[in-house]
Amino acid sequence: MSKVDGRKISHEVRERIRFEAINVWLSGLSAPAVAVKYQTLI
Repeated sequence: MSKVDGRKISHEVRERIRFEAINVWLSGLSAPAVAVKYQTLI
């Protein structure tokens, strides 16, 4: 699994990912599942 260096992603993209993750969590996915889903993006 390759990881992306979050420092190389623009602030706007990181902000969009954060809000998407929050919405996924609010829709019912557990926090650990959200972490697994987004760990390669951040």
